[in-house]
Amino acid sequence: MSLIAPLHEDLDPAQQSLGNRQDAAESLAALIDRLANRLGIQTVLRPATRESHLPERAAGLVPAIDLPTEDASLPRTNLRPIRLLRPPESVETIAAEPHGPPHQFRWRRVLHRVVRYEGPERIAPEWWRDDKGGTRDYFRVEDSDGRRFWLYREGHGENYDGAGREWFLHGLFG
Repeated sequence: MSLIAPLHEDLDPAQQSLGNRQDAAESLAALIDRLANRLGIQTVLRPATRESHLPERAAGLVPAIDLPTEDASLPRTNLRPIRLLRPPESVETIAAEPHGPPHQFRWRRVLHRVVRYEGPERIAPEWWRDDKGGTRDYFRVEDSDGRRFWLYREGHGENYDGAGREWFLHGLFG
């Protein structure tokens, strides 16, 4: 590739707009303010944590102009995947015992054989919400190719024989 510039002007060796050294927080606040003025306050967003047991509700986007509260940085006690699937995708599983982890699962028509797993991590829905759903047992599993997935079985306690419980793939680890 070649670039031809028949007309050009000399530039100063220092960039005027980025040359001054401000405090990082001040420059970030100025950037957010400038973007919010041009694009609208509700369109410039930042990630924020929320108090929720369910992974899909534990984080979200809020207007960047809102100041973070002290409670916004909740401690991470459990490993979470880099990417959550929204909504979680249904998978077919084969397990040796009803309450145990899957030995293999089929996701998007590909069979994955589980060689390692951790879990279960039981996550109960919020009792104060109307759309709470069932209790989930999460497993971190690794397949024979080294890919790691976050699977859950929904409905602990509803059927002790394991019948009628559905498995879902909720996330992918890096």
